Amino acid sequence: MRGKNSSYLIIFIFLFSLVVFINTALMDFAWDDLQQIVYNPLLDNIKFTFFRLFKENLNPNMPVYFRPVFTYSLALDTILWGKQNPYGYHFTNVLLNSLVAVLAFFVLKKCEIPEKIAFLSTLIFAAHPAHCEVVANISARNELLSAFFMLSSFLVYFSDWRFTILKRCFAVILFFLALLSKENAVLFPLIIIFYERLFLKKDIQDLAKDIVPFVLVLMIYFVLRRLFLPVFFGFNDAFKERLFTAIVAFIHHIKITFLPIELKVFYDVTPLKSISLLTFLTFILIVAILTAITFIDKKNQVKFFVIWFCVILLPASNLFAIIRPSPIADRYSFLPSLAMIVIFVLLTKNLFFDKEFKLNFFGKAFYTILILFISVYTMQRNWIWKNYPAFARKMVEDAPKSAFAYNNLGISLALAKDYKGAEDAFKKTLEIQPKHNGALYGLGRVYFDLGRYEDAKQYFTLVISDNPSFFDALYYLGETYKHLNMLREAEDTFFRLIKINTFYDLAYNALADIYMMQGNYNNAVVFLKKAILHAPWNDEYKARLESITKQNY
Repeated sequence: MRGKNSSYLIIFIFLFSLVVFINTALMDFAWDDLQQIVYNPLLDNIKFTFFRLFKENLNPNMPVYFRPVFTYSLALDTILWGKQNPYGYHFTNVLLNSLVAVLAFFVLKKCEIPEKIAFLSTLIFAAHPAHCEVVANISARNELLSAFFMLSSFLVYFSDWRFTILKRCFAVILFFLALLSKENAVLFPLIIIFYERLFLKKDIQDLAKDIVPFVLVLMIYFVLRRLFLPVFFGFNDAFKERLFTAIVAFIHHIKITFLPIELKVFYDVTPLKSISLLTFLTFILIVAILTAITFIDKKNQVKFFVIWFCVILLPASNLFAIIRPSPIADRYSFLPSLAMIVIFVLLTKNLFFDKEFKLNFFGKAFYTILILFISVYTMQRNWIWKNYPAFARKMVEDAPKSAFAYNNLGISLALAKDYKGAEDAFKKTLEIQPKHNGALYGLGRVYFDLGRYEDAKQYFTLVISDNPSFFDALYYLGETYKHLNMLREAEDTFFRLIKINTFYDLAYNALADIYMMQGNYNNAVVFLKKAILHAPWNDEYKARLESITKQNY
C-alpha cells in the first residue's frame, strides 16, 4: 500500500510542476534564444553540423562555455519543431523541470527524509518563483539538464542494483553528461563522497577508491575544454574582488530561496572591490547559523544538505571567476535551493508535524497557503518571458543604470523592427557607456536597415576601430560599402574579415556578389564554392552557383 501511495505522490509532483509552468509553452523566443536558435546557422541543417555542434559554442560571446549536451538538446528540438516554433522548445523545458522535481523527491527519500517531508519540500522546489528563469528561458535549459543528470547519477550510484560495477559506470556516464550540460556539475563527486561518509559511514580509503572514476572523467572533461575552447576557464580577476562578489552572491541565493521577493531578470552587479560592514556581518551570521544547525543534527541530514548547497553553488559563486555579464542570477540557485528548502522543512517539523509525521492543523494551513501563494506568483512571473521586447523592458526596469540592459532592449526592438525605439535604446546605452561596441554596432544595423548608409558606415567604423575582430561589424561595413557603390573598399573589408575568420561563409558569398557585379564570373564561382564549403547546408548558395554555371559556362 505504501508503494501505491508513493506512486500517487510522484504523479502529483510531476503534474503539479507541469501545471505551474505550462503557460511558458505559450511564449515566444527571448534574449539568447534568438542567437542560439533562430539565427544560428548550426541548426539550419543538423546533418551537416552534427559534429560541429559538439565543439562549437552556440553563443560566440561566451568563450568559456562548453555545453554540447545542451546544444544537442536544442538540435533535437529543432528537428522536432523547426527553428521558428518556440512552443516546442518551451514545452521541453517544462517537461525537464517536472522530471527534475520527481528525481529530487527520490533523492530526498534516499537521504532518509520522511516521505511527507520529502513530498512537501519537492512541491515547494517545483513551484519556487526563483526558478522561473530556468524554465521560462529556453537558453537556461542547461541548468535543467545539469540537474537532471546529477540527480540521476546520484540515484543510480546509490541504487539497490546488484551489479555494482555496471551501476557505478552508468553513474559516472551520467555525471559526464551533467558536465557536458553545464560547468556547475564539476564538484558533484563531493556530494557522492559526503553521502557515503555521513550516511554509509565509509572510511577514507574506500572513499578514495570510489572517487577515482569521477576524477578520471573530470580529467577527460578538462582535456576536451582545453581542445575546443579559446579560453579554458573564467577571467583573471583579483582574489579580493572574487571573494567580495562571492559573499554578496551567497547572501543573495540564501535570501531568494527563503524570501523570493524583489526578484530580477538582471542584477546590475559589478565585481566588488569592497563590501559594507552590514553585508559582512550578515554573511558571518548566516555561516554561524548554518554551522550551528549542523552540530545539533544527529541524523546528518541537515549537515548533508548544507554541504549540498555550498558544493553545488560553489562553481557559480564567483569565487573562482567572476561571471559576466552579471555575477548574480536567479538561475544559479536552482539545484542549490533544494537543499535550503528541505532544511527549512526539517527544522520546522516539530511545529507542523506530529510524531508520525502527519501534518497538524497549523501545518496543513501553512503549507497549503505557502504552496498556493508561490504557485500563483510563479505562474504570474513566467509571463515576463512572453516575448523579447517585454523581457528586455523588464531588464531595463530591473537595472535602469545598466548599459547592458539598454543595449539588450535596443536589440529586441530592432528585431521587432521598431527602429525608433531601438535607436533611442542604443543611444541611451552610449550615454551610460560611450564606447559600448554592441550599441555602436546596433545603431549601425538600425541605420543600415533604414537605408541610411553613410550613418551606418560611421558607426561600423567606430566599432572596428575599437574592436578589429568584431566579425559582424566588418561584414556589415562591407555590405554598407556595396550599397554605397564603394566596391574596392567592400572587397578589402570582406578579405580582411575572412583573414581573421576563415569560416565566415557570408563574407565569401558577399565577395561572389561583388565579382558578379563586376562581371568576373570565374571569381564569383570560386568564392561561392568557398561559401558552400563552410556552410554546406545553405541551399541558396548552391542554387546561385548552379545558376551562374548554367548562364556562363
